[in-house]
Amino acid sequence: MFTQIRINIIDFFKKHGKKIIIILFVWAIILTINYFVGKIEETPEIQTNYNPHESVMENGSVPTNLQEPIEQLIGQFVENCNNKDYEAAYNLLTEDCKNNIYPDIELFKQYVDSIFPNKKIYNIQNFSNKDEIYIYTVNILNDILATGLNNEEDENVYSEKYVVIEENGQLKLSIRQYIGRQNLTYIYEDEYMKIKIESVDIKYDNIVYNLNITNKSENYIVYSDYSVDYEIALDTSEGLKRRADEVLEPITLDKLETKNFSVKFTIFYDEDTQIEDMLFDYIRIYENDEDYENGNEPIDDFAIKIKF
Repeated sequence: MFTQIRINIIDFFKKHGKKIIIILFVWAIILTINYFVGKIEETPEIQTNYNPHESVMENGSVPTNLQEPIEQLIGQFVENCNNKDYEAAYNLLTEDCKNNIYPDIELFKQYVDSIFPNKKIYNIQNFSNKDEIYIYTVNILNDILATGLNNEEDENVYSEKYVVIEENGQLKLSIRQYIGRQNLTYIYEDEYMKIKIESVDIKYDNIVYNLNITNKSENYIVYSDYSVDYEIALDTSEGLKRRADEVLEPITLDKLETKNFSVKFTIFYDEDTQIEDMLFDYIRIYENDEDYENGNEPIDDFAIKIKF
């Protein structure tokens, strides 16, 4: 019996041996492929945290309904500058930016020609937001396809803060990190002088107070000539004095003279800082300018504080 079974098996393999070998070979290949596929790790998807409307300063993202309009505004401005359509680009600016930074469109043309000497591309990143004012970092780069220049080799890769503000129901752009001007009416007056703090120009990283000062006397007055520290300073809610960074020229006045001065302070727009007073230290009164120039003692000296 066993002999017959054995003969039958041998006959079966003789008839179907090739088919069986092929089936076993294919099966072995399938098992091998499945084994290696199981060993291969899935290729991870590229992840990016880039969100152009999420504030770098972590003070909130731009409202969703404004994100696309802001992108369109900045894109239109860059396109106009690329095309040297100066007037169209100029009309996208806020009134404060036009009046106080570029009161003459010829000055604006110089800006455009310096930043956009050839066709540029750009990218944006929201930097900071406060009081419905949205500040973006805009990086302006060479369009490699248009110019053939390599941005890594180009010295003119340029970064600037653009400010987006709603003005009369429309989004407008302010460039050179300029936010705007606030008119003020703070006045100090005594027997010698009258000081009017007329306005403040606000940029993202500094503020500039514009002063009108009148010498009411027949004497010579010196306000600021870098003789002492903190000649002009601000008192703030944080209990610190902020010294003026820059007085554009020493504040000196001849008898009965009136002058305008600008005083700059480093204060960031998104700081939680309340300005309380402006301080003028070591104001000196001389008989005349010769006494001052010769290093004579003043006939009077004092300090004043203008409350905001």
